Amino acid sequence: MWDSALQSSTQLVTHALLHKTVLPSDALAFEKVSGAVAVRAALRLQAGEQSLLFAVPEATASTARHIVASLLIGDHAHANAQGQVPQVEERHLLRGDIVLVTQAISNAKARLDAVHIGQSQRLEDLWEVATLSRYTAAKSAKPRVFLANPGWLEKTMNGRRFGAVVIDGSHPSTFAQLPQLMRAASGCTRLRIAVSPPPGEDVLAACGHPSKLQLWLWDSQAKSDAETAVEAHDPQPRANGDRHLWVCDSDEEATQALAEVYKWLTAAARAAEGRAYPGLRQCWGLYNRLRQVAVPLVQLEQVAATTWAGNLRQRIAELDSVSGHGSVAWDTTWPQLVAALKAAYETLLRRKETAKFWGVATNLQAFLPSATPHLRIVVGSEAEVTLLTPALELVVDGFSEALASGRVEFVTGNKEGKLVAEGDVCPTVLLAPRTNGHRYLDVFPSARVDELLYPHEVAVEQGNQSRLHRAWASRAEDEARVRFLAPFGFKPLPSSAPCASARPPAVVVRNSSGHAVAMVTQADVSGEIDIDALAGTSGADLFDGHEPTVYLSAGGAGAITEVRFTNGEQRQFYDGQKLDVFFSETSNIQRHPVRAVQPGWRVIAFVDGRYDGLFQRLADVVNSRLPPGERAALALWRQAKEHLVARFENKTELYNKLVLKGLTSSYGTFISWVSDGDEDIIAPQQFSEFKVLASEIETYANSKVMLDSAFKAVQHERGRNRQLGRTLRAFLRAAISGDGYEEALAGARTIDAGVADVFAAVEVLEVQSVREVTRSS
Repeated sequence: MWDSALQSSTQLVTHALLHKTVLPSDALAFEKVSGAVAVRAALRLQAGEQSLLFAVPEATASTARHIVASLLIGDHAHANAQGQVPQVEERHLLRGDIVLVTQAISNAKARLDAVHIGQSQRLEDLWEVATLSRYTAAKSAKPRVFLANPGWLEKTMNGRRFGAVVIDGSHPSTFAQLPQLMRAASGCTRLRIAVSPPPGEDVLAACGHPSKLQLWLWDSQAKSDAETAVEAHDPQPRANGDRHLWVCDSDEEATQALAEVYKWLTAAARAAEGRAYPGLRQCWGLYNRLRQVAVPLVQLEQVAATTWAGNLRQRIAELDSVSGHGSVAWDTTWPQLVAALKAAYETLLRRKETAKFWGVATNLQAFLPSATPHLRIVVGSEAEVTLLTPALELVVDGFSEALASGRVEFVTGNKEGKLVAEGDVCPTVLLAPRTNGHRYLDVFPSARVDELLYPHEVAVEQGNQSRLHRAWASRAEDEARVRFLAPFGFKPLPSSAPCASARPPAVVVRNSSGHAVAMVTQADVSGEIDIDALAGTSGADLFDGHEPTVYLSAGGAGAITEVRFTNGEQRQFYDGQKLDVFFSETSNIQRHPVRAVQPGWRVIAFVDGRYDGLFQRLADVVNSRLPPGERAALALWRQAKEHLVARFENKTELYNKLVLKGLTSSYGTFISWVSDGDEDIIAPQQFSEFKVLASEIETYANSKVMLDSAFKAVQHERGRNRQLGRTLRAFLRAAISGDGYEEALAGARTIDAGVADVFAAVEVLEVQSVREVTRSS
């Protein structure tokens, strides 16, 4: 029924947006509908403020960009209607500049500049499309379309008013800030429109739903109905991916140990009844990592000990300093919870292999002979990949070739979210259920998902999936959609039939042999309690990626360095963190421990990621656009090289060993390959030297396929990095001098749009003072 409300619309501008080639040719049917609704919302501003959220599973930046294009086209069409619309609608819809908040700034600029307005004009003829930052200056008297990294929105508002703010929440870091961005937008405009993956109920409430925010869900069924409404056929498939839950029950002792931890986690969460419970979040994070381990924990602990986050033993030891005495809930559950965690850790330490490892191997063996082009495996941390790949090579025929060609890819949860936001969706294997920080990816996925679960987790995950989709069921009903559209003037035909509602993905439970099972033996746990939400773990896993959110265990204490900047900001950093510093006189970028930073130095910071590292961020965005094989090869090489260095007490010892194997380069050249600084040089240029360095890494020592693919990938990377280094230095000089900022961004776009987007999030802060402080929770 709701689709007929769009088909029967006779309003000239709306009809053109829906049924004619007004928007760019790559606009999908549901994006055209979203744009038409946005224009109608702008028409209703005289009736009051308008705040809309389009929830799009596997959202990309494309939808928000097409909504902005629709608003600009609609504004121009209504202002120049010449009697073809009702007189009350013959006016400009937008009073002031429009802001698109997005991580994909460069692509948005290129696409918006090229949008046609009428038959003879392009959008750039009427509006100046500019990057919003404190470095931006107006170039013309035309109204502006500002493209803003999320971090710049609050920093640049300063009491300004805008005609509209459109928020592209497809990227995980923007999605995590959605409530703050909606609040910031409400302070500077009467028209707020956001596009994001389906948020949780707490996020929706924080954004103002239902009283101040109207919500529309674009599930697969609604997208299909939109194609009918606009009489189009999109190239994208419209199906839900089934979910297969694999029961990893080959290790009864480990299963029971982890089930005991889960039992006490739920007991603690219930006893807390929503009140503060010191240490609960840390315990949940530790349990979440333990249940994902797919390699010998002894080896993983050795490798992880030298990483920024440290290993699990360090985190478990910190629990002894947590104090919550005086709370009945804490006193009656904390000792048992910590004891269960320690017992589970010691149990896994004794394993040479884990049940999850064989679950991964089984899935790979089924995938490799299939016609499916790509498989993504989500691991608990990057430290695990270099241990997992050589172990899988020994038991899975054809694995090395699949990894080298890019058919198989290992990523962390954070990177998975970024790839999906780029539109890179494929069948996925999860080593454990997604937690709150990434659970939005579970809502109506389009590709198959396989989860590896211990027996006690099956009922819990079935409950989570049911609860997740039940929350969206009422919003997918035809009646709810008709009510949403009615205020915007879309009326369904009385004779039309109700549209079908989306069906949640099928959930199939399988045992290790692959057979579907109706029931599995379960520990004494509940499938109804959402421990993830009760533990307050709304962010990503504490151990996910290179540098996680700054972390200090509750009840503990640690050294903190406080850095004050000349613009009045102050930031706190923990021992071991490093900052990227730009020395303008020599155009040199160096990475220094925060305690070594000096007044007058210029720190390269990000407005949307306080603790992000420059080179890691650049590597992430460039690698996300590479062919899967090259991306996987580079990621594996970086991790393997980092772990190789960590095996030796110092770099001199490693260098001497390589010299004995035939290395001829100088020590200074060797240091440039393995240093923790400028990433321009990540490996030897000559294959003979590369082979010597790689011979100390198990992954490459025993596989010529892996060795060749790694060398080819790093050679390409060296060329990119040289050009990138020159462009980065030019950009930083422009940011400091205030001259040539937009030109420097344009130069970055000639290399890669994503690189320019990273630059657009950069601010250069001058250090005023540095001091060490001691903080206890």
